[in-house]
Amino acid sequence: MMNSLRSKMIILVGCGLLLAIISISWLAQNGMREIIDRSQKAVYENRLNHLLATLRQLDDELRRTLQVEAYRDQFQDEALRVIRSRDLVDTSEDVYPFIIDRQGVVLLHPNLSRGDTSLATLPFVDRMLQESRGSFSYRYQSDDKWLVFARFPAWDWVVVYSLRQSFKYAELTHFHENLLPRVIGILLVITAILIYGLQRFIQPIFSLTKSAGLIATGDLNAHIEIKGDDEVARLARGFESMRSAVRQTIKTLEQQRHELKIEVQERQRAENSAMVAEERLRVILRSTANPLLVTDLNKVVVLLNHAAEKAFPQARVGMYLGAALNDTTLEEAMSTLVNGEQDQLQMEWSVKQKEGESCVYHAHSAKILDSSGQLLGAVTLLQDVTKARELDQLKSEFLSTTAHELRTPLTVIQGFVELLKGGADTPIAEKEEFIEIILQRCNDLENLIDDLHDVSRIESGQVLKLNVENFDLVSLVENAADQYQSSSKKQSCQLFVEHRPLMVSADRGKIQRVLDNLLSNASKFSPPKSLIKVVCEEQNGMAWVRIKDQGSGISPEKQTMIFDKFYRVDGSNTAPQGLGLGLYIVNNIISQHGGFVELESHVGQGSTFGFGVPLSEC
Repeated sequence: MMNSLRSKMIILVGCGLLLAIISISWLAQNGMREIIDRSQKAVYENRLNHLLATLRQLDDELRRTLQVEAYRDQFQDEALRVIRSRDLVDTSEDVYPFIIDRQGVVLLHPNLSRGDTSLATLPFVDRMLQESRGSFSYRYQSDDKWLVFARFPAWDWVVVYSLRQSFKYAELTHFHENLLPRVIGILLVITAILIYGLQRFIQPIFSLTKSAGLIATGDLNAHIEIKGDDEVARLARGFESMRSAVRQTIKTLEQQRHELKIEVQERQRAENSAMVAEERLRVILRSTANPLLVTDLNKVVVLLNHAAEKAFPQARVGMYLGAALNDTTLEEAMSTLVNGEQDQLQMEWSVKQKEGESCVYHAHSAKILDSSGQLLGAVTLLQDVTKARELDQLKSEFLSTTAHELRTPLTVIQGFVELLKGGADTPIAEKEEFIEIILQRCNDLENLIDDLHDVSRIESGQVLKLNVENFDLVSLVENAADQYQSSSKKQSCQLFVEHRPLMVSADRGKIQRVLDNLLSNASKFSPPKSLIKVVCEEQNGMAWVRIKDQGSGISPEKQTMIFDKFYRVDGSNTAPQGLGLGLYIVNNIISQHGGFVELESHVGQGSTFGFGVPLSEC
């Protein structure tokens, strides 16, 4: 320990000495370098100003001749001659002036001839040409140099004084070689004296350190020898008191360490349980597909899951529930829950989203209580029931429409049956007409039941049974158009055939049903005495049939839903009869034939419904 302390002391003093030498050397070098830089700059700027004064004097004489352009070259040559004879005489390789023009061409130089362009491309020349005055260091022909320059605007010349760095800092080199070694020697002597004095002063401390080292290794019975009454003796008595206190403290700490170990183990178990519960809660929140929000007693959101953030993008932790949902209905209803009037709350309400659409949510809220039963807030689970409510509405409308569609033909049938029953004197022709009407209404009921049956099969995933045969689609369309023309007294039907025949492999009955449905729709939604056009043609290996009416047309937003089941363009009581199943069934029949259904419509310009099925290969 004693040798180690001595080593540290020697190292410390040595480092201090080295730092002092480095600091003195650095301060001296930088101080002298700064003094040299300032003095040399002042000297050579003064010489540079003297050269500029000579050039200005000759330029003034040139301007007094009033023939500047005629005598310019003569005066410039004279200026170079004066400077060469006066200022280049005492030059050397260490210091010399030179002059260049704006292109970097040499005009005056001790080593280069006039007109030399070897300096024009050098970086230091380019720097001088970009500035009006200054000084900087540069390297030229493997030699470090320094220069001061100024521009003479009247003749567009650059006047320069150049010095070698070694010449500039000659005095600094002299300092390094002579004065600095003497300073270092003096510091070494002082250091040796300082180390000797410190070693004699700290000798008693070495003895005390040895005893303290034994105590530090755990030997609390180690005796500390105390001599005298100086500062070191008082330090030894303090160590002795510390030894007794440390022995008692260690005993106390051992007891506390044992108790703390037990407490840490219990706390670790509690933290592990809390982490497991927190992870379980996080998994539950993450896996919950419906929006979930937790609010405090002030109805401020303190937690929400990813589904809630997605459903309500504006919702943030710290917002009131009404602001988070962009609607205060649920927040107002939760007052009874937060006030303790009830334990749970269930309600449905409509929320208007930022996009303008309304969504119906079912909310189920419950209290959150702590272990002591104290109310902390509420947890709310939201379920988007918009589709379900829309489906309920569609079902209600469907049942109402179905009842109406069934009642209408049945009422007609009942009326004519009663006429037949009570009309014994009714003429035979009139009875046959009544029977024809009854049969027509029965056919309407049969078509309605077929539509419902087909929708049921489609919804259950069953494929419609197709009785495929080869036939000419044009002939089928002609028959359908003729039947429609003969039975309809409201509109006229005109057929256009582009190609004949159009042989297809399809279910004749199902295609007949598609034609009847499309012609019936065209008739329902067309004004009286209007024309319905039917076009048959071949396109890209498909047989196409297009039926164009002159009705009011269908808006773009309704066109996207026109082939949905139960959808009706006009759902009012005055609208044409129908369940909204026809186009849905048409689309499914054509799809199962590997074909396509298309719609082209503009409001006020009528609609064109078309379908295409593949041509027969034979």
